[in-house]
Amino acid sequence: QAAYLAGVIRSPQRFQKERDPKAAVAIRDEVLKDMVAADFIDEKQRAATKRQDLLANIKKASASADLDSPRAGYFVEFVRRSLEGDEFKISEKDLLLGGLTVHTTLDLRMQDAAEAAVRKVMDKPDDPEVALVAMDPQGNVRAMVGGRNVDDVARARDFNFAAAVAGQKNSGRPAGSAAKPITLATFVDQGLSVRSVFTAPAELEITSKQCRNKDGTPWKVSNFDNESLGSLEVLDATVKSANTVFAQMMDKVGPRKFAAMSDKLGLTVPKQDFGCALTLGTTPVQPIALARAYATFAGRGQRPQVLTITKIVTPEGRVIAERGPKLDKVISENIADTVNMALRENIRRGTGTGAKIGRPAAGKTGTTQNHVDAWFAGYTPELIGVVWMGFPPTGTPPKIAEMTNVHGRRVTGGSFPATIWKEFMTAALKGIKSTDFFEPQLLGEVLKPSPTPCPSAVATATPKPDLSNCLPSPTPSPVPSPVPSPSPSARHTNRPPSPSPSPSPSPSPSPSPSPPPPKGP
Repeated sequence: QAAYLAGVIRSPQRFQKERDPKAAVAIRDEVLKDMVAADFIDEKQRAATKRQDLLANIKKASASADLDSPRAGYFVEFVRRSLEGDEFKISEKDLLLGGLTVHTTLDLRMQDAAEAAVRKVMDKPDDPEVALVAMDPQGNVRAMVGGRNVDDVARARDFNFAAAVAGQKNSGRPAGSAAKPITLATFVDQGLSVRSVFTAPAELEITSKQCRNKDGTPWKVSNFDNESLGSLEVLDATVKSANTVFAQMMDKVGPRKFAAMSDKLGLTVPKQDFGCALTLGTTPVQPIALARAYATFAGRGQRPQVLTITKIVTPEGRVIAERGPKLDKVISENIADTVNMALRENIRRGTGTGAKIGRPAAGKTGTTQNHVDAWFAGYTPELIGVVWMGFPPTGTPPKIAEMTNVHGRRVTGGSFPATIWKEFMTAALKGIKSTDFFEPQLLGEVLKPSPTPCPSAVATATPKPDLSNCLPSPTPSPVPSPVPSPSPSARHTNRPPSPSPSPSPSPSPSPSPSPPPPKGP
């Protein structure tokens, strides 16, 4: 019984025997194992103790005690570090002994849904790590999972894969194709139409000065699985996550314009990373920062300030700090609406079909080179959720294992991350009224490549010519074209107009060295 009581300290709610008998026994056995390792008992005593029935139980805690449970351990630790940081500057003594009441943005129902989704999908001891961040379009963080073992409080204090503040490790991982919506927004912002057509060969060399590698050689790009996709409109290239099309789009707008758009969305691109490969998500980013960028699309161009702490109150009832949502208008409504339309199609018929939740939703997958990182970033008009999956670095110099055999399959953003996102969003949005996105006006210059005549189909003994990269007349995209409206903000009648709050400063995620460049969808 003593071993059991020692184990439940980390999560009294979760390890109640009446709530989860298997978890209660497992935590007792874990303590017994540690006692053997520390030479407090021997193996014979451990085996004898494990055979005994577990009789102890813990009185059910009241709802008011829920925040004392580390089921939200990563969020609680993030808040604690934030309180000690430059914004609030609360001393450790006052934080632990001052009797402060801290009001936060956490939604315990959504937090439970996030933890349940991670546990359900990644249920094996050797599975990769998982991070999940959910926030609303106003920037209120509603749920945070910073690692697959959601009860590992010691890990939460040291390393949070979802977000990090001063004193914690994690400066992010490459986003892969989850960064492509930034290129798409930049493309539209430069007055170019998503009805533009590009060839999408399996491989492509770009020789322009701005896209050349640092050693002066041409930039070589290939599609996922080296697939040739013929010719595609930009909308379809987004749905298919065509790297070679987005490389050409990047060459058209330039990496500096991309970096400027990233900055508007709250993502900082270090100057040493400037290059066309940015479109493939080579810059490390934290899930919380990517969620903020996608919240800007969901909020029709309003970039939110990330918010976790809303009020701090002393034991005497004095409010010493109070915070509310802050939004900056950084891109036009129509740019955001156009990105939203493309990412809705991605879930409907593209790489994100595994994230369908039966209500309007938009999202993008991301898979980095050799399946080292996998992402799904998606949203509805009401809630944004970003899921990352990958192994932590190990060894010296540090290496990251590839996710090529997880539950018998290789991991892409459209596999386990999309499934976790779907599980979470389905539960989190239960009981919340469904609303639709605004329809964009598809404006801008329509680009078309110079046609390359296709070889004639003539019977011959020579091998059949490769027709995949020649350009016949482009086939119209199956994406339905909304009827242009005289108003620049045409919308569904069930969606309220966006507010226009005053500008506010915005934090940026810190960079770190990047693993191999992304390649997948």
